[in-house]
Order: sequence, then structure tokens, then C-alpha cells
Amino acid sequence: MNETIPEIPDFTAHELISSYHDGLREAVDFVQSQVIGTLRGQINLSQQEKAIMGIFLRIHALACSLVRLNNKVDFNAVAGIARTVFELLLDMRLLTSPNLRQQDLDCFFAFSEVDRFRKARRIVELQEKHPELVDNSLLDSSKRKKFVELRVKDKSIEKKVESLWGRTPNAKLKWPDHWSGLSIRDRSTTFGPLYEQEYLEVYSLLSSYAHGGSSAYSGLTEKALESVYGISLEYARKLYIESLLICSKVFNLREGIESFTQVIAFLRNAPKQILIEYSLKRLDGTRVSK
Repeated sequence: MNETIPEIPDFTAHELISSYHDGLREAVDFVQSQVIGTLRGQINLSQQEKAIMGIFLRIHALACSLVRLNNKVDFNAVAGIARTVFELLLDMRLLTSPNLRQQDLDCFFAFSEVDRFRKARRIVELQEKHPELVDNSLLDSSKRKKFVELRVKDKSIEKKVESLWGRTPNAKLKWPDHWSGLSIRDRSTTFGPLYEQEYLEVYSLLSSYAHGGSSAYSGLTEKALESVYGISLEYARKLYIESLLICSKVFNLREGIESFTQVIAFLRNAPKQILIEYSLKRLDGTRVSK
């Protein structure tokens, strides 16, 4: 007598999202136990390697946070983190481009001071108009003012901006909003239509949860918001794996970590493998009940 193979019901939204979360956790555990130590053992890093490592460690830290955000009510935070990971991945792609120049690296490392100066100067200028705000600042206003005044006096920041980013046709300094001098969309299109589509489709969706207004929730059901959580989590997981692959090429992790290639093959499809395990458990449960 032939045994009837029981039908497996469709996976629930909770099971799908759980597979994304568990897949991400597998990746985080691997990186934490095998990759981080290898990276910390690197010596005599080039400027490019320092930049790549710094970005990847930040992505890893964000992935660690995502693993802790294991409830659908965390959809806002998960979407915001996924959005940041997309931006960081584009940075990694730019910094590993075959067209990378020394000036690009100089821009990358100079941007942090330029950006901090611009933000600090705006606050100092506001406090000069409204001195009563000084005592209501969350940070030390005196140190911030000193930071700005020193750089205004020696014009060091303006010189950096002119040297690295240049001037507009009207002879004004080109103050950059990003080290590359490109908008987020221009950075995306640099790597082809797939990235541009992800910018228009996914990044735009994630941005709704980083800004004010009602577009993040207006007209959406609880089930829809749960889907936002799942989409954001799975998208961040894929970006995390992609950043790990870029890191592996820069630091030759395949040679330094045993079974690296096999582990990556599993991590890429981890949610599917986890769902297969769910299916097997269901089958076992069905057989037992009969």
C-alpha cells in the first residue's frame, strides 16, 4: 500500500520572517566568530583597506542590532537600519571601483572633518544670534566654538574643500554632502540599472520610515507593516552578505578562513534552507499525529 505524502500548508508570514531573521543571525554569528578576528589581524593597511574595513565593521554592528530587533513592532528601526546599510554598501562599491583615484580616498578621509565643521559652524552662528541657546545645548558649546574658530582662522577647511571638491562656475566652494560629491541616486546609477531600481523601489520605501509625515503608515494594515519589517530585514541581510563578499575580496578571506566559500554559499540561501527545516518538522509532526 502506497503511503500518502501529506501536503505542507503554505508558510505563514511569521515563518517567512523568522527564516529571514534566523538567516541573518547565522551570518552575524559567522562574521563575529570567524571574520572579525581575521580582520583585526591585518597589518600595514593601505588607505583603501582602512576605509573598507571601517565601513564593513559599521555594517556588521548594524547587523548585530538587527538580530536583536526580532519583533514586527520594530519595523521602523529595521527599515532605518536597512536604509543605512544600502548607503554604506554603495560606499564600499565606490571604494573598490577599478576607477578609484587617490583623490577619492583623500575625499573619503577628509569628509568627516569637513562635515563636522559645517554642522558645528551653523550652530555657532545660530548661538551668536541667540546667546541664550548656549546653555541649552546638549554638547559643549565652548569646545564647539573653539573647533570652528580655529579652522575659520587658518582657513584649513576651505582649503581642503577647494583642493578636493573644487568650486562652482560662480566661483563658490563646492561644499559636499557626501565624500564622493554625488547624490544617493547618482551613486546608485553608477553601478547600473539594478542598483537604480533598488534606489527607486526599496530605498524610497525605507526612507518613509526615516522621515516625518504619515506615508510610513497611512492606509497600511498591521499585516502590511509586518511585511515592511520582513522586507527590510531580508533586504538588509542580502546587503550584509554582499558587503562581506566585497570585504573577502579586499582581504582575501577565502584563503584565511577555512570553508569560507561553502559557508557563504549557505548564508546566501540560508532562509530557504531554514524553511526546508520547517517543512521537515511539519512532515514529522504530521506522521506522528497519524
